Amino acid sequence: MYYVEFLRARKIIYWTAAWLALGLAIVLWARLESGPSHHPHTFIPIEVISAVGALVASIVATILACGLAHENSGHLALAWTKPASRAQLAGLMSLVDLGAIYVAFALGLAFGFSLLTIIGIIGYVQADSSTIDFVLRALLVPLAWYGLTRAATASMRGRAGAVAASLWIAGGLVVGLDQNHVLGGVFGFIIAALDKINPMYYFQLSFDDQGHNTTMVRSMVAGLAGLGALAVVGYAAALAQWRRLEA
Repeated sequence: MYYVEFLRARKIIYWTAAWLALGLAIVLWARLESGPSHHPHTFIPIEVISAVGALVASIVATILACGLAHENSGHLALAWTKPASRAQLAGLMSLVDLGAIYVAFALGLAFGFSLLTIIGIIGYVQADSSTIDFVLRALLVPLAWYGLTRAATASMRGRAGAVAASLWIAGGLVVGLDQNHVLGGVFGFIIAALDKINPMYYFQLSFDDQGHNTTMVRSMVAGLAGLGALAVVGYAAALAQWRRLEA
């Protein structure tokens, strides 16, 4: 029941590893061509490495979250003949996806560590007071993207990939407008409300000149609660849609 999803997840992981390896090869070639690099005058927060892991895992999570839409496309009737309830089938697929997501997270961490090592600045990486908060959010944000994308695509039978990509574009646009207060009045209120269901609102991959993360949600409890709610509510909404589908 889970083997097809396992094959799909394994293929995505292989492609992810290949693209990351290509990126490292390009950086290594550029490093050898350019000679000694300029070292920073300040420390580099360790959050940078966990942010890379979170970004890679979130992209993979978004792709894998379209799995129910793939089941819907062309062979939904066959899925209903499997010896398991719809909820159990979706759950087994999600367990496979979760494993792949955190394999991707580990690949992202390895990429970030290797990248800083190649550049020659790994010795400047340090932890600070916000490290625990940021790392916990980094572990949770891929699940938020998974839940959100699952909810948006669970009842679709095509173009799920386009919807998943649109969520990233819309998320970046909304959080940018909300953070910079570009719009006011009713439109500003709408943007602020939409941002509350945006994983980027609770976890931003941006840092100030001092190396501190500039996320809009400063509270660790609020940030983790927001990401957790997106993951759980999104998954529940996706499951509710999928259980009502007809072949």
